[in-house]
Amino acid sequence: MEKTAILAITKNGIKIAKELKEKFSSWEVFAPNKFSDGNTSVNWYADNTSTKIVELFKSNDALVCLFSLGAVIRLISPHLKDKKTDPAVIVIDDKAQFVISTLSGHLGGAN
Repeated sequence: MEKTAILAITKNGIKIAKELKEKFSSWEVFAPNKFSDGNTSVNWYADNTSTKIVELFKSNDALVCLFSLGAVIRLISPHLKDKKTDPAVIVIDDKAQFVISTLSGHLGGAN
């Protein structure tokens, strides 16, 4: 996965995203401004999450989402085009117990 974005929308999700960033330094972390702690390794955004996820979906090879699978599906579904061109999407629960390959598993590298 060449260009990967991590999108977290809860305090615990942001904590997990920062841990992932430590392991995968080229990945970019995005989180809402309201949780900003001044950490410069996080791209804090003012947009709403539905706007941000579309932007990240269209501009990355892979998207790691740290929030509910249902929300991710609802937010990305209008933007799905083709399994050959859509980015890989991975969903991780807020406690980092479960990882779900959601989109582009084989071709996109989500598996």
